[in-house]
Amino acid sequence: MTDDQEDVASSSNYPIPGNEAEITRLERQHRVFQPAMMDLIEHGVEEDPVPGYKVLDVGCGIDMNDYFLHYARQINSHSSVKYRRCDISTCDDNLFPENYFNLVYFRLTLCWLSDVEPVLRKVHRWLTRNGRIMCIEPIFEGGFTYPYSAIDKKFGEAAKQLLSHGDAFIGARLPELFEMLNMRILYEEPFVLFGGPGSVYSHYIRDSSYYLCDLLLSHNLLSLEDVAMYKKRLENLERTPMSREYSQILVKFVALKQDSMMPRMMEENSSESNHRDANDSNRTLFSNDINQFT
Repeated sequence: MTDDQEDVASSSNYPIPGNEAEITRLERQHRVFQPAMMDLIEHGVEEDPVPGYKVLDVGCGIDMNDYFLHYARQINSHSSVKYRRCDISTCDDNLFPENYFNLVYFRLTLCWLSDVEPVLRKVHRWLTRNGRIMCIEPIFEGGFTYPYSAIDKKFGEAAKQLLSHGDAFIGARLPELFEMLNMRILYEEPFVLFGGPGSVYSHYIRDSSYYLCDLLLSHNLLSLEDVAMYKKRLENLERTPMSREYSQILVKFVALKQDSMMPRMMEENSSESNHRDANDSNRTLFSNDINQFT
């Protein structure tokens, strides 16, 4: 970030509030994702960045949560790093100049947005020639286990209702969106997280799932019995050896802005059945990828 002027944020759809418990969960998430992030940075950042190389971190370089921004400032207060409070979905296209950023980074951010396409168009405008988008985003069924039991499916359906504003399958849809913007994918790789006894991922998933269970209970989307059953399943899985049964699928991307932008408009009024077919094929694809790790 290179400008600390603050915008007025719109109302947030992010259901998990900014507080100390959420900061702890996100710190765990950072440790869990660090190996994938280092690999992504190797592919996403130019080998010899020129002086003035500008990076935009969408959440938490720009973010709509004051608590997260305050915490980020405490972690990195270098004079070259600036923070801004705004909503990437609703901020003006002219918030930053055209051809301004060399790199824009998203990590589990696009999945919270109700409409990703205009955000990517906006970011594309801010990118320099040969600028890059670097991201890690999920293909999320709504639960954290694989394959899905009856209680997992019930938890997943309830979670989708709570998170209905977002796009749980954005990791599967990004190639289509990048192609629409005439961006070339330089790097694409599935990233499968596995849980096991004492693993950092197990703690991260337990924290996330327990908090989500409480939210679902408070919104009357799950019963006390359902919550107890799901927590028991997670506890049992946490004690088992690392396996595909306790996993989460994400996808890492690096996409390059090409010289000329000739965006292809997506077909209007595409049927829900087409989306379901695409999601089914992606589930099959990434299920096959998981088998490589088991």
